[in-house]
Amino acid sequence: MGTEDAQVMRFEAGETDLINRLSSENYVMLSKEQSTMRSQLADLGPSLEYNFLVFNQNDLSGKKLDSIARKQVWFQDLKFRQAVSAAVDRDSIVKLVYGARGTALWGNVGPGNKMWINASIPHPQRFGGYGAATA
Repeated sequence: MGTEDAQVMRFEAGETDLINRLSSENYVMLSKEQSTMRSQLADLGPSLEYNFLVFNQNDLSGKKLDSIARKQVWFQDLKFRQAVSAAVDRDSIVKLVYGARGTALWGNVGPGNKMWINASIPHPQRFGGYGAATA
């Protein structure tokens, strides 16, 4: 379908009825123009798209990548991965990047995928600067 801006232009011109992925900026712009648009802007709810951080834990032994393998040991440490997770302010990312039109994720499946989402995954308390817990 092309870039998001091209999709928005085609949508506004009536060449398409759907925008695959919509940034918060374009959503706000289209919402303001809704009265002049040929159709109503619909929010169909959570999409099946999501963004996440991955730590490569592949076995690199025998691949002549010793320097990378030494650094990769950190990724195998559960406490390291938990610390990185605790450092990520998911709610602020959703507000800043998606204009609060998103959901913080705690697993690898987003809320749009009702069949596979695991609602029982814990949401550990996030710690702010200098080790102080946030409320």
